[in-house]
Amino acid sequence: MGNANISSIEPVCCYLRHQYNSKGEKRLGPMVQKGNHDCMEEQQHWDECDPSSVRDQLPFYSVQKKYWRQLKEDRSKSIFARKKLSDNNISKWKTLYPCWTESDFADLKDQFHSFDVNQDGMIDFEEMCTVLDEIGDATNQTQRRKGFDEVDIDDSGTIDFEEFLALVHKVRTGEMDSTYGFGKAYKRTARSTMAGHHLSIPLQVQYQLL
Repeated sequence: MGNANISSIEPVCCYLRHQYNSKGEKRLGPMVQKGNHDCMEEQQHWDECDPSSVRDQLPFYSVQKKYWRQLKEDRSKSIFARKKLSDNNISKWKTLYPCWTESDFADLKDQFHSFDVNQDGMIDFEEMCTVLDEIGDATNQTQRRKGFDEVDIDDSGTIDFEEFLALVHKVRTGEMDSTYGFGKAYKRTARSTMAGHHLSIPLQVQYQLL
């Protein structure tokens, strides 16, 4: 290898818009010579420039800001939904559904996770449709949307575990048709989960699984 003149290599630098004037000339930094009027004007502009205001004008930043805001909202929503899956809520669940045992709630959490494809603590419409397609449900998108909105009590666009429990209660009490849509999907996943836990035939009949 030949001898490289390192001193002649210019470093790679990143510049911001406010570092240039309208002519495309680089503005002077903090080090200027006093007594030069032009330099003083450049220095004054440099000192008065608000980096945050300039940053907000950059096209890529507005896109990035929008993306990260949505990401932050989704993450906060997921954290809140996951808290509803915590066993710390069992006493609350038992108050709402006194006939169900801790074993029942454990099974229901397993069933909920079978719907929650990305495991973010929520079931969205696409995830519900994926499960319905897998079990061969023949309902159309309009019917599915209507059924989904009925379960989505708080109109959040997703179904959390507490709303899922309300759905299960309606299916078990006969308030919701379990021959199609979400009711059918629950019944199918419940049958698989509880059968795997060796639930007796009489109890499967009791829970409207057969």
